[in-house]
Amino acid sequence: MSKYKTNKSEAEILPNKLGIKDIKAIQVEELTGFVYAQVHFIHNLKQDTRFDLEYLYSIHGKALSHLYDFAGQTRQVDMSKGGFQFPSVKFLDENLQDFDNQKLKKFSEKFSSPHDFVAECAHIHAELLFMHPFREGNGRTMRLFADLMALHQGFREFNWGIILDNRKEEYITAVQCAGKLQYQPMIDLMTEAFNEKGSIL
Repeated sequence: MSKYKTNKSEAEILPNKLGIKDIKAIQVEELTGFVYAQVHFIHNLKQDTRFDLEYLYSIHGKALSHLYDFAGQTRQVDMSKGGFQFPSVKFLDENLQDFDNQKLKKFSEKFSSPHDFVAECAHIHAELLFMHPFREGNGRTMRLFADLMALHQGFREFNWGIILDNRKEEYITAVQCAGKLQYQPMIDLMTEAFNEKGSIL
């Protein structure tokens, strides 16, 4: 089993294509990759963009393919964080496919209210983080995915700093609550981080 720690400086540096062994250097490369992915996907966001599993994988791949062989692919190891065990890799692909069919592919083209959008987006965000599909970069991938959903609906990106800077422990708890089908904690957090107007579409 591979353990993913909250503070990456305490974790092993994963084998990477660039042969980087310095934690700060790997963090810079990952950040650069996600900035590049953000620019790319915002620029290419269209009215007919589909927020399905394939799109999620493409975000992860675009951000980290220069660095990791596993970019854009589901993890192949069991993982835990802070003593919390994520769903077993044995059932991961099946669970993700079910979620894709039952939730992602039915994501509404247009919501009747901002409240309805945030509730649905928070449900999806919490479930994806709980399933933890990737070996690395889950949080950043899911936050970019949610931002693109918001932009697509005519809203601005979420203000994640409100959560990550001040409410991180609550954020982690909200992810864990998704395993019990309890989504209100994530809905409450993402409602605080929600910016209503300003889409590029």
